[in-house]
Amino acid sequence: MKIVIGTESFWPIISGVAVFARDLAENLVKNGDEVIVVAPSKNGKSGWDELSKIKIYRVGGIANPLRRGARISFRVYGKIKNILDQFQTDIIHIQDPAGIGGALVRYGNEKKIKTVMTNHFNIDFISAYLRPLGPIKNIIENMLIKRFVKLYEKCDAITTPSETSRERIEKWGLKKEITILRNGVDIERFKPADKKTSREKLNLPDKKTVIYSGRMDVDKSVKILLEAIPKILDEVDAYFLFVGGGKDLDWLKDEAEKLKIAENVKFYGFLKNESEEYALVYQASDLYFSASKIEVQSIVMLEAFASGLPVVAAAAGSFPEFIEKGQNGLLFRPDDSENLAEKVIRILKDDEMESRMAKESRKVAEEYRKDKMMNKFREFYKGLLGK
Repeated sequence: MKIVIGTESFWPIISGVAVFARDLAENLVKNGDEVIVVAPSKNGKSGWDELSKIKIYRVGGIANPLRRGARISFRVYGKIKNILDQFQTDIIHIQDPAGIGGALVRYGNEKKIKTVMTNHFNIDFISAYLRPLGPIKNIIENMLIKRFVKLYEKCDAITTPSETSRERIEKWGLKKEITILRNGVDIERFKPADKKTSREKLNLPDKKTVIYSGRMDVDKSVKILLEAIPKILDEVDAYFLFVGGGKDLDWLKDEAEKLKIAENVKFYGFLKNESEEYALVYQASDLYFSASKIEVQSIVMLEAFASGLPVVAAAAGSFPEFIEKGQNGLLFRPDDSENLAEKVIRILKDDEMESRMAKESRKVAEEYRKDKMMNKFREFYKGLLGK
């Protein structure tokens, strides 16, 4: 098959969508398919790029005002039309309802090519940045939802990785059938290892370690995690790792100083997803926590599960769909740092509970093995093509 993957976020940018798109493209190429990824350029200029035998056509764009280091593209139809004409595409698979996605839907409709949209999107990604606008916020949200639904209706198939996301899209008013196809995780790379040895490799103190991996932006509610740390330290001698970049990174470092927890916290900043160190930070940890309320199906959550970590997360977004209370983690009341601290303390002070949850997390991850999940997309494409 010849497949075009359209995404506003792709390597070297790190995000859930970027990781998924790369996993999908690599799996397709490994299985003998031809793939072109259409993604924003790194420097604003259009042209060809390549990664692990994946052909990437980069289209010019502008800096994304909401995400540091990311870019967004507009008016790209003319730039990609000739490329796709020469490729003779079988399937177009879009990851974002933005400029590249809109252009690819138009192309697919004009050329009668089967077009798939995977919804990784939650309107709350944008809502967090619109709060200062007051009543105008709801107007903008409704306008965006109508635009997304209109675009989705033009696609031949819609997928999303969680039941939570499907229910939300249906509430938008989308009439098409929505198929759940999950994200996956590399369970050979992300796996449990001796924590003491892993900490030594990273020059970390040998004590209970809690990790957050993800963007350091307002929509991820990272401040709630910091606010919980003083309460946790009152009960447990622990160390905290924050892995990822974002617009709020410097501000969060200042907050850690104000909370007088800086000596117990390490901000790694951006780590390349493919680096050895990235897998090690999970292996050095005892528990993963997240205060995000916007997850569709968190890939970093899957990485934590695969690494054998209990997860403490906000009872919001899709987390309740994947965290069974008392089995592989605990849920806390959203935006409640005290309740978060209580749940983290409960696990860290109970070695038997932590060990049991760690084993259960690993079992859950094995259900989402990357090759297995990505192969489901290949079968889905074949179904659309009648093969």
